[in-house]
Amino acid sequence: MMQAGGGTARRRRARAAALVLSLLFIAAPALLSAGSLDIWCVWGGGSSGTGTVIRGPDGTVVLYDLGEARTWAQTAKQLLDREGIHYIHYAVAGHYHTDHICGLYHLVNLMGGVARDGWAPAFGTFYDRGGSRQSTGSNINADYLNLVNRSGKRRTVWVDGTSDIHLGDGAVLRFLTVGAPDTQKAIYVRGRRDITSGITENNKSITALVTYKHFDFYVGSDAEGGAENAVSRVVADDFGRTVDVLHVDHHGSDTNGTSSSSFLQAMGPEVAVISVWNRNGYGHPRRTTVERLQRVVEQRPQRILRLAAGDTNSPDWAPENMAYCHTTNGHVSITTDGHSYTVSGNGINEPGLVNHPVRGAPPSPAPPPPPPVPPPDPRAAFTASPGTVAAGGELTVEWALDDIAPRVDVYFGVETPTGAIVTMGPDTRFRQGIAPVLTDFNATGNPRGRFSFAVPPDTDPGAYTLMAVCVEPRQSPERGSSWVTGLATQAVVVK
Repeated sequence: MMQAGGGTARRRRARAAALVLSLLFIAAPALLSAGSLDIWCVWGGGSSGTGTVIRGPDGTVVLYDLGEARTWAQTAKQLLDREGIHYIHYAVAGHYHTDHICGLYHLVNLMGGVARDGWAPAFGTFYDRGGSRQSTGSNINADYLNLVNRSGKRRTVWVDGTSDIHLGDGAVLRFLTVGAPDTQKAIYVRGRRDITSGITENNKSITALVTYKHFDFYVGSDAEGGAENAVSRVVADDFGRTVDVLHVDHHGSDTNGTSSSSFLQAMGPEVAVISVWNRNGYGHPRRTTVERLQRVVEQRPQRILRLAAGDTNSPDWAPENMAYCHTTNGHVSITTDGHSYTVSGNGINEPGLVNHPVRGAPPSPAPPPPPPVPPPDPRAAFTASPGTVAAGGELTVEWALDDIAPRVDVYFGVETPTGAIVTMGPDTRFRQGIAPVLTDFNATGNPRGRFSFAVPPDTDPGAYTLMAVCVEPRQSPERGSSWVTGLATQAVVVK
């Protein structure tokens, strides 16, 4: 009783700690808006297991396939921490082989949960195809099954659109095919007839297309030829899409028609990623699969990426030095704004994988031209002589204008000691409070000249201010339809 009581107390403490973590982490998704679609093909740290992390523009996170070993989960957790991901909204079990589901148990524990009790505060929905048995009738791994059932968050994937995952800013993960539960001999296909032949556990894999604007990424777990043929028809014919990056099915296998030439040609990937580990015992990735990929990807280096070398002892294995191939021994990252994408990872240094334009996307708009440099402000300068003049006398003005643009109006006037304007002659007119003498001055550059005018006989004695101003009728958002510049003044005494 004492031992049992101690175990219960420990579980209560673990639940309390997990609750605190859940309160912290559940709020995180609303704060983590990525602003782009980010995808990481998870390297398992040298251990078995496959998985892909997808983060949408609004921060929604999907873990597609769930790895196998604890080492895989630890490596995945390091990736999540590095990217600031503390909550997984959807975890998708591609199918029920252990290398696609058993890592979940370890990852739940590493993220503050208690997997054996189904307590997974850092996880939202667990998606799979339902049931309790594999296609062959074998039991599904007990750790996985107990975890998702006890969590109360297990849901079955449907391919009618109701299970699709919206990732923000129009990005969406659409499910394409899914196998029927348990030993039922059927694969459901989005918008098409069910497949009822060639049914295997691998072929029952859940497949999906992730689309963001013009960019497409395909992931299909361990799907084989029968499911892949249906996928290609849905993607190419029904959706009218090709994929930019293809997550190669079944670790690069070629069994049961996997990665056939017709499938790859219909999907049309520019880049392919193979999730594989060393000493896998199956010859993955197969030479025939890589040869088929070579014919469809961009004919440039590092377009066929594998996470590890693979099963190097098998005669069927594809050597690492095959054309367009590169081994990362680390995660592969893809990020896109829907118009271009960048692929990165250990040793990836091909410039064409940085801001690679997405097919069908309009070209990036050219940067706006720099704002026009306004012409120099016109400047006016003048001298009036004599400096002292009698009422009724004559003043002579020598003027000089600099940096004059076409259609600049030049105005001269006299301001009285009381602020009134005195006209300079019988033919002048008032404009903006200054009497013009020269209007619509069409010369450009630096014109010079002189003119004379009579001071009216009734002018009161005193100090007057002779003014010259340039008015330019230029359209300007800042200055309006015309603007005044180049003001110059000189004092004149009338006696």
